[in-house]
Amino acid sequence: MVAYIATESTITVILDGKNRTIQVKSKAHRNETIKALEKYKKSSQTLEDKTTLENFLVPLKRIGLQTDSRLELDEETKSLYLKGTTVPIEPGLGDKIMDFLDNGLPIEPLIKFWESCLRNPHFIAVKELFSFLECNNLPITEDGGFLGYKKLNFTNTVNLPAEFGELFVDLEGTVRNLDGEVVETEVAERFLAFVNEANNPNMVDVHSRTIHQKVGDVVKISRVQFNEAERREACGYGLHIGGFLYMFSGDVRVLCKVFPEDVIACNPNQEKLRTCEYKIIAFVDSKTEVKQLLINLSKQEVEQVEEEEEFENPFVEGDIVKYVGDSDDLTFEDYYLVIQVDGEEISVIDDLGNESYFNSFDFESK
Repeated sequence: MVAYIATESTITVILDGKNRTIQVKSKAHRNETIKALEKYKKSSQTLEDKTTLENFLVPLKRIGLQTDSRLELDEETKSLYLKGTTVPIEPGLGDKIMDFLDNGLPIEPLIKFWESCLRNPHFIAVKELFSFLECNNLPITEDGGFLGYKKLNFTNTVNLPAEFGELFVDLEGTVRNLDGEVVETEVAERFLAFVNEANNPNMVDVHSRTIHQKVGDVVKISRVQFNEAERREACGYGLHIGGFLYMFSGDVRVLCKVFPEDVIACNPNQEKLRTCEYKIIAFVDSKTEVKQLLINLSKQEVEQVEEEEEFENPFVEGDIVKYVGDSDDLTFEDYYLVIQVDGEEISVIDDLGNESYFNSFDFESK
């Protein structure tokens, strides 16, 4: 015999004299459970019918019934598996799959995510991957990958003449000034080059500055250099990907997609992991903000160049100077004759004709 009473939050079931309470997770879960109970009441209540009902009332068993047997349960360990595999699904991911099923949400991305995990030869790093994603609020994508963030440096800045601030490109692709006048060809070409670079500039990694990349690129490194003993360390060999709040240095933040099979080091208690491959999906900042970053860096570079160009060496050939630096080759007690001036540098000789080449800042006039 079976009897039950249902509320919005629980369903109390008495089956063969045993009482159990089921926590309702959603309206869909409540309705499906009541349908299963009513179906059993109207059945012949054979052992097979009872087993079917029992399986439905046990959450882990119910998953297998609701997913066309893609998932299966080990009765002894109560572990959940993908059918045909021997590695149990991580408990956190299993709970998420159950939650999605109870709320009528698609579990295909979660299944693909776990399939990718199983393809990772460094499986120990992946065992904690789902917990890392939850701790850092990183989403799983439709194809089983996940999204994360990193910062990159621009490879070079774009010189920005003052007149660029008053230029724009009309709907026909013509560069005009704020008065609507067509600008000179040479200026227009430089402005368009700047706009193209600002929309998708060349970038490099912050650490080595040797891995060149753009939005849309797939970035790869060899995983054979990975040290398994460092799998839980935040820093080390690999491409670093972090959560949105991870405060790493660099010019601009980008959004990347990673597949679990490419992760080589992970720790849920840290804000970044290491992978051997990712794809740059987009800039996190808008194109306007990225362009402004380039402009700001360009202005800094131009100002620095201008400062360097304005430097005038205070000495000329024939000057007598006194050394005030800290080199062991020269002493501050002696005076020297300037025989050559080259930018910030000067060549000097002592009374014996010995020549030395130093920065002019290390000397003062006699």
